[in-house]
Amino acid sequence: MSLQDFQRALTAMTLDVSLANAVHDCGEQALAGYEITPREARRLVAVARQPGMALNCTLARANRFGPIHDAFAMTCVLLGRDLRGVLDELWSGRRPANYQLTGEELPFAEAVEARIASGLAGNAYLAEVLAYERACLELAMLVRHAAAPESLSAESRWLSFNHDPRLLFAALEQSRAPPVGLPEAPYRVRVTLVGGELEVTTFEVQPATP
Repeated sequence: MSLQDFQRALTAMTLDVSLANAVHDCGEQALAGYEITPREARRLVAVARQPGMALNCTLARANRFGPIHDAFAMTCVLLGRDLRGVLDELWSGRRPANYQLTGEELPFAEAVEARIASGLAGNAYLAEVLAYERACLELAMLVRHAAAPESLSAESRWLSFNHDPRLLFAALEQSRAPPVGLPEAPYRVRVTLVGGELEVTTFEVQPATP
C-alpha cells in the first residue's frame, strides 16, 4: 500500500500545482492523506523542492489544456483572467481519466456552465459562445469515433444567440475580445455535420408581423 500511495502522491503533485506548493511550503504534513512511510514522505518533499518540479507541473497543465483550447478557443478568450481559476478549480478536484491526458473538454464546459449559473462568470457573450463550441465539439466527436466519417448522415445542432454571432466570431477567431455592448437581437445558428465536415449557417430572426 505504501508504494502505491507514494506513486499516487507523486502523480498528484505533478497534476495539482496546489498540492505541489503545499508540500513545498509545509513539508510532510501536506502529505497526511497518503499512507506512506516517513522516508517516502521526505523523498516527496525533496522532489517538490527541486527546481524542475515547477516545470513538471507546467508541462502537465499544458498537456491537459491543449485539447480544451482546441475545442473551446473562443470561450477561453472570453474567460480572460478567469480562465486560470476555472482550470485550478477543475484540476484540483479531478484526475485525468487516462495517461494521454485526454477527455478534459466536456468537464471544462461543465465547469464554465456552473460558473455562469452561479453568476461568477459575467461576460455577456460567454453562455452563447460556450453553447456553440460545445455543440461543435459534440458533432466533432461523432466524426472522431466513426470508422468512415464521410459516410455519416447529416446531423445538425441549433443554437440561439442574443448578439450577432458573425461579429462575435470575427473577433474571437482572432483571439480578440468582442466589443462590449453589442446590440441585442435574436439570432439562430445551425451547425451541420455533412460528410465529416462542420458547416455553420447564421439566421437573423425576423420580428413577428403584427
